[in-house]
Amino acid sequence: MRLKSLLLCGAMTCGVILLPATVHAQVQIPGQSASDADKVDQLQRQMDQLQQQMRALKGEIAQAKKKSADTDSLQNAYGADQAPRARSPLVKAMPAMERVHVTLGGFFAGETVWRQRNVTSDEATNFAQVPFPFQPTFNENEFRASGRATRITFLAEGNIDPKRKLSGYMESDFYGAGATSNYNQSDSWAPRLRQGYAAYDDANYGSHFLVGQAWSLLTQTTTGITPRKENIPLVIEHNYVVGFEFTRNYQARFVQDFGPMLSAGVSVEAPAELVFTGTGGIGSGGFINGAVVNFANPGAQFLGGSNAFNNFTIDKLPDIVEKVAYDPGWAHFEVFGLQRFFTDNVFTCSAGPCAVPFVGAAGSASEKTTTGAGIGGSFLWPILPSFLDVSGMAMTGRGIGRYLAGNLSDVVVGPDGAMRPIKEVSAMGGVVLHPWTGLDIYAYGGFEQESANFYTGNTAAGSPLALAPNAALGLGNPGVSNAGCNITTAASFSDGASGCGGNTRTLTDVTVGAWQNLYNGDRGRFATGIQWQMIDRKLFNGAALGGGLTAPHTTDNIIMTSIRWYPKYPTF
Repeated sequence: MRLKSLLLCGAMTCGVILLPATVHAQVQIPGQSASDADKVDQLQRQMDQLQQQMRALKGEIAQAKKKSADTDSLQNAYGADQAPRARSPLVKAMPAMERVHVTLGGFFAGETVWRQRNVTSDEATNFAQVPFPFQPTFNENEFRASGRATRITFLAEGNIDPKRKLSGYMESDFYGAGATSNYNQSDSWAPRLRQGYAAYDDANYGSHFLVGQAWSLLTQTTTGITPRKENIPLVIEHNYVVGFEFTRNYQARFVQDFGPMLSAGVSVEAPAELVFTGTGGIGSGGFINGAVVNFANPGAQFLGGSNAFNNFTIDKLPDIVEKVAYDPGWAHFEVFGLQRFFTDNVFTCSAGPCAVPFVGAAGSASEKTTTGAGIGGSFLWPILPSFLDVSGMAMTGRGIGRYLAGNLSDVVVGPDGAMRPIKEVSAMGGVVLHPWTGLDIYAYGGFEQESANFYTGNTAAGSPLALAPNAALGLGNPGVSNAGCNITTAASFSDGASGCGGNTRTLTDVTVGAWQNLYNGDRGRFATGIQWQMIDRKLFNGAALGGGLTAPHTTDNIIMTSIRWYPKYPTF
């Protein structure tokens, strides 16, 4: 292409040089003949033709330069070895907005936890399992250290046009537990999926769609209803704070913006039931009040197979969450609603209460579904921007335990075998102080409290659940004994047997901590953190020694540390 351009330029240059001389040599002078004049006319026509050819040559040179520039741009976009041949159809470089951009993220972490009471857990605490004095773990300190918090994130974004965008996000850490995971030697902890979803955003209409595993729609965000803008407590504790509202599970979410200040969304989310099975709960073999109840089953092939750690509840309908967010410019406010559906399958013997053995016993089975619901709200207020932030949230309803960090029960099995939702109320507040750049000091407090849900059981002869007169089934039965909760005996120390039958009623949490940047520059951010956390667990009233009622409680003081490096990854 460039050789052809040079030849054309040379020909044109020679023509320009030779033309004046030729014309001058052939111009008629006084005294010449008529035939000489004819020759002059002929030369004039030749000159006109040559000028037309010169103009044509200029056009071809301009076109050749344009093709050469397009080829160079292809070489820059695809690499010289991938540029199409000169005779191939020309494909222009993709505009920047049409490319898919990939951003890596996450952090590397080393963390420790020390607990006053042993709950046999890692840097995620089961708040409802803080031990009482009758248990041997009450006087055992616990120390754990790991790099399991190390997190990997992957964000892909592609603009369809300036107003429409597709994105996908994946987030993983190592808080999964395999069948052979332990701290003995290799500390082989399994990766787990924290988030994995696809999203579509259309700025023309202010519409947003998300599908996959993400933070629940009811989880507070910092602005609008926007994924990856969740207002997660700054704590090191990986179960966060008592009263914090969240799940991370499958959902299909639609959000509509109504201007810059108002957004509304709805999502259908993967369900699960937290069924109360403690003292006064469901009996052995699935018996309850003279019926046989099935509400959970071992996981099949893709839920763990024969090595499944968990049973999975019967879930026939998704949970539904609606939320409205308001951003007036000086704060952020949210209100939300939650609807849930609880299902089990109940077999009732036709000749009275089912009894063991009941081989051949006639009866009928029926699937029973009941509903739960909750409402809540939250706020985030930067009282002094870049210096002091205050936040708060609250929720109340029936069957909402799963959506709170304390993970208290959602339901008990009722007298007819159907699930009965438990009433619960929760709240959490937080203050984050930024005294200077690189230092964040935080304090959070929260509580969760359930109401009693029990009933007098069936004491007919033949019932596999032998009940004393006026005994009760369910949560918060005041007839159980709490006399042994604070007394250690040989039996309680060896196998946990004790006269401490009360159920957890209230969880309270106070957490204080700080993060300090050690480095923040071109290589990312390197930070260290430390926090103290106190958990108080209180039981429902139960019978005490010498008569009367007592509601014992226990506490656990927890200290955690963390060192993290957040590398500054490029975008591809």
